[in-house]
Amino acid sequence: MVREFDDHEVENNWVGEIDQEHDPPEVFALRRAAAFQAYYEHMPLRRSAFPGPAGMQIYRRATIGNLLDLHLLDTRQFRTDQPCDDGFKTRCKGWADPAAQVMGRAQEAWLATALKQKKARWNALAQQVMMMPLDRRTGDEPTPIRNMDSWGGYDAPRERVLKMVEGLGNTVVLTGDEHQNYAGVLRTEAGQGDAVAVEFVGTSITSGGDGADRRVGEDRIRDRNPFLAWTNDRRGYLLCEVTADQWKTEFRTVDSVTRPDAPVKRAGTAIIEHGLAAVTMTASA
Repeated sequence: MVREFDDHEVENNWVGEIDQEHDPPEVFALRRAAAFQAYYEHMPLRRSAFPGPAGMQIYRRATIGNLLDLHLLDTRQFRTDQPCDDGFKTRCKGWADPAAQVMGRAQEAWLATALKQKKARWNALAQQVMMMPLDRRTGDEPTPIRNMDSWGGYDAPRERVLKMVEGLGNTVVLTGDEHQNYAGVLRTEAGQGDAVAVEFVGTSITSGGDGADRRVGEDRIRDRNPFLAWTNDRRGYLLCEVTADQWKTEFRTVDSVTRPDAPVKRAGTAIIEHGLAAVTMTASA
């Protein structure tokens, strides 16, 4: 098991030493330290992740021969506060703040160095929140809406990461958090520029109930986000099969989490050919 935390191991949408209740940082730091200790004691982690006064060393790399470099990122401990007071918001000044951080400078430098080594056939960035700058509008709202807790609220850090993988033709971003399935292409310039990678967002196991094959408003989401290839609102998991020339991701789902005998099905299959920042979706089976 390769394990990463997100927010609910501590508190919903926490970043750095900031919580949603606006507690004093020194008070929240105590709560965060207790959560880190519990997490370390109950999860299979390296000894280097042992919590200390500065937090946990959770970002790291796992390798599978020369086939895959799996870069496990930390988008919580070193992040600046969410812009626009968090939530799903229309554009505000904070979106484009050049000083904003998601990973922090040290982790960004670590990732850039690792990617430049080009040791493996594929690079995967396993991380917490959606990197695609998804416009969340499902109605007639006049201006784009983004999730401020995702990379969509942090234009400058997202562009820096996308520039790191530009030209590699072998980068896949693996994401959670959304409680839905998504597949899409990561493009520079807020989704309008060059295609540089592919992102797969895995759904929740049970949170959100049974869900549906299509969420209300999906058509408008797809129309406003041409880089988005596919989405699905069922519960389940991703199964990735990686060879030297191809990456295949199956979106495995169940129609019901309230029935113990609900069968697992393949809701969709995504194919990436090595060397191309593009994804091909096939119909469910």
